[in-house]
Amino acid sequence: MNKTNSFMRSYKALELHVHATIDDAMHKVTQEIAEMLEADISGDITETQKEAWDVIVNILSVATELWCDLDIKDSRDERKSPVQLMMMLWDWNEKVQGFRNRYSREEVSLDELSDNSSEFVSEVMKYVRENKSIDSILWDNIEKFGSRLKAYKPDIDIADYIDSYRDFPIEGIEFKDISPVLRSPEAFRYVCFELANACAWADIIAGLDARGFLFGPKVAEILWVPFEMIRKKWKLPWECIGTWYDLEYGSNNIEVQKKWITAGQKVAILDDLLATGGTAGAAIKLVEMLGAEVMQVAFVIALSDKELANIPSRTELSEYSISHVVSYE
Repeated sequence: MNKTNSFMRSYKALELHVHATIDDAMHKVTQEIAEMLEADISGDITETQKEAWDVIVNILSVATELWCDLDIKDSRDERKSPVQLMMMLWDWNEKVQGFRNRYSREEVSLDELSDNSSEFVSEVMKYVRENKSIDSILWDNIEKFGSRLKAYKPDIDIADYIDSYRDFPIEGIEFKDISPVLRSPEAFRYVCFELANACAWADIIAGLDARGFLFGPKVAEILWVPFEMIRKKWKLPWECIGTWYDLEYGSNNIEVQKKWITAGQKVAILDDLLATGGTAGAAIKLVEMLGAEVMQVAFVIALSDKELANIPSRTELSEYSISHVVSYE
């Protein structure tokens, strides 16, 4: 199973890259089951097997996201009838939605969902030729999916959704306004998936006060990990740890609650804009003071002109993995 799990991690990374969700995978299972049965009834063996592979991979994608432990049996017993297979599809959808507490009153345990998904995959395997293993099906789909990423990924340029204002908030500054991103559900979703793709292996998403709070919770939801606020001093209750950092004129302090970030965790830090890097550097310091590892620092916008590049707080960030959705020279 280690090899299969490794392939599934690779496949899930491709899904994240093209902004696919668990609901997208579920819709694909329904579509592909119908196409598989249509091809089987018409006697098109090649198309039947291709659709069966797609069904299997998408069931596995859903099961992986929900942490199912599958026991798939490669049985060549008599297939169920098309009606029976469609009933299995319906039952699987019910189990998934029951486990997610969505659109179903049925209470489903992880073991029940794992058993149901295993049975479903085992039945679809009967439409695959005998010398094709789960691992080889996964690998073939990874190669196919990987070669078509450009076609699957939404075609959008986030720079079109960012406005520029000269001499704001003071003379000589060109302000980059993300408000149009927030007004567009399509652009907002795109940005959050791009940030999630950069932070895919994080245990926690930490957002910086205040605009990091706009994107961070959605990114955490996509990755199904917790979101933690890093706030200005005196904004958080309970026991906090804080640090000071320099601004162009004066200094500031940010804090985080101590009990939610622990030693050994991988943390991704999110904010809307990378300029001098002072706030991000302070956030990194906070996370490391708690014994956690900063595995990614991600921004919607990065300003990358030469003057900024030479600022000490910005150069210190070069020791870390930095990503952005759009960059301005």
